[in-house]
Amino acid sequence: MKRGGSVKTEHLREFATLAGLGNFHVAAEVLFISQPTLSNHMRTLEDELGFSLFDRDKGNELTAPGSLFLDAAQTALAVLDGSMEDCRALVTAQEDAIDPVRLAVFIPHSEVHGALATEYGGSYVFCPFRMGRPHFYDFVRGQADIACTYQLERFPSLRAEADRLGLQHANLGRTPCSFAMKATHPLAAGPLTREGLRGAQFAILSSVEFGYWKSLISAFLGPDAGASFHPFFVDTTDNLRAFDLGDMILVSPTYMVREFFACREGYVSFDAVDGEELCMPRSVVWRQREERPLVEKIVARLRQVLDDGGVEGGDARPL
Repeated sequence: MKRGGSVKTEHLREFATLAGLGNFHVAAEVLFISQPTLSNHMRTLEDELGFSLFDRDKGNELTAPGSLFLDAAQTALAVLDGSMEDCRALVTAQEDAIDPVRLAVFIPHSEVHGALATEYGGSYVFCPFRMGRPHFYDFVRGQADIACTYQLERFPSLRAEADRLGLQHANLGRTPCSFAMKATHPLAAGPLTREGLRGAQFAILSSVEFGYWKSLISAFLGPDAGASFHPFFVDTTDNLRAFDLGDMILVSPTYMVREFFACREGYVSFDAVDGEELCMPRSVVWRQREERPLVEKIVARLRQVLDDGGVEGGDARPL
């Protein structure tokens, strides 16, 4: 038997399959090739190796060298297959890194990352959050694929704008909110009640957000609350660290109140009024892109993990 050229991977896979099944006819069917073709390939492999793999006089049993070579072939194939999978994953990661899904969300990034990290790795990035921008600013500028905003079912004008831009949308649970005020405020001793908040002054941190927060707070406190609302422009959340509420009360997502007010000396915060938590219903909006199926996969994952199913306000658009 003469030694030939290099061994073909195709022949190694056929040899491993044949050795495992012990029958040329069955192995050929499994491999979707003819039995004569399989026999010819094994002869070629043996010629290239320089030794017999099968004892034809003993029902095609593996020879001693054939048994030893089977272990090596299976190990080599496992390493090769594993390397190919690693390479494919690397290529996918590189493609995603070049064009990741862009998320413009006010939900804590840790909450979103916790929902996505185990399945989507680094295939998404967070857009810089700027207070006071129109809600769909990042979509208009082509800088976002997915965003989180107020529940569109509560605000027809906001839904109409999303529809005009061709955005898909669905409910996405609720964001808990808290009340922050200076420790010198008459209500700072707590607990907060609707009666105590009658006639209170509320700060709203941008003119863009004004109507939404006024509607939300007014509905929560009731029609006879007599509250007044005052817009104040804050361009970035970092400026909240120095923002002075004066005699006003701020209602904001709980994570923002805890980060920027509850930890500040001279401020206090409350998570409930009359023992009831105020929650802001929210929607997720996204631009459907046929070339980016990951966008809808991420939206579906966010809805699966973050939507508590308790938001009223109409049917959401299906994914």
